[in-house]
Amino acid sequence: MSSGKRVSLRTIAKMCGVSPATVSRIANGSGDFSEKTRTLVLETMRREGYFKTEDSMSGMPASAIAVLITDISNEYFAAMLPVITDYFTEKNLRTAIHLLGSDSRKNAALLKSLQSSGVAGIIVIGTTRLDLTDAGVPNVYLASFPLDNESRRYTVRSDEFVGGQLAAQELLRRGCKDPIVLFNRFINPDISPRLQGFLYEFESQGIKIPQEKVFMADTSKTSFDSARDMVSYLWTKGVPFDSIFACSDWRACGALVALQSIGVRVPEDVSIVGYDAIHLSRCLNPSITSVRQNVPNLARSACDMLWKLMCGEEPENPNIQIPVDLQIGRTT
Repeated sequence: MSSGKRVSLRTIAKMCGVSPATVSRIANGSGDFSEKTRTLVLETMRREGYFKTEDSMSGMPASAIAVLITDISNEYFAAMLPVITDYFTEKNLRTAIHLLGSDSRKNAALLKSLQSSGVAGIIVIGTTRLDLTDAGVPNVYLASFPLDNESRRYTVRSDEFVGGQLAAQELLRRGCKDPIVLFNRFINPDISPRLQGFLYEFESQGIKIPQEKVFMADTSKTSFDSARDMVSYLWTKGVPFDSIFACSDWRACGALVALQSIGVRVPEDVSIVGYDAIHLSRCLNPSITSVRQNVPNLARSACDMLWKLMCGEEPENPNIQIPVDLQIGRTT
């Protein structure tokens, strides 16, 4: 008889000698299983007090997939959500979306609530310090990058090093030799493959970009505003540059608006390359050249990896990198 403490879906699976995915599907009344297996799982769930109810804090029904996203307003992240929900709907699993904030205590409380609710798996979208190493729940980090020298077991992300190289190659093709970089303050630039690929490609052509040409975003402002204000300031101050590599399209957009407002011609005087190839980048005049990430492939790969983990299988490659390409606009 259960003591009343909520056991996890993974624990039920271990007791029954089946995968967590099997327990999840039986709990949801789906799947083609033998009567013996179905009876064993359901009786174990009843005995251990695993009731299919909704947790009060997480709003998460038992046997669901939790998607934890760091920025729901980010078009690149948001575009992954329909792919994920469709994937798990086909497997008769619900998907619940939760926003991760900057408060580590609230994030930890959310994780604890998800664990107690019997969540079947977790996908984290975006960069966060939330550590799921000992969560006891299958989990995958999607488009998430280390803030320091931390390592994560299961990850799916774009080939950021090549993305940085592609941006550099385009600017070098334009004859640019003196770029500035608009970067994300939250990520350590020393271990960012996006930045390292960009710097490497210039260095391979004998051009070393000094550290003082890499500018961190003002976190008190939006990406657009911080880039616009930074570029306006640098141009007014007389800092020389012939091109800009922005670590997101919103920063590239801010840079473009700043240059246009002070009469600088793009790309004749300054070329710009952004990152993510969001819809906005194609709507501006001029349209922004940007590194394009394969959102459907990223999301599906994360789902496939999580599903394998839920089935008790070890992925062949726990750290997948998805190829990127370059969307050519008129800022280069």
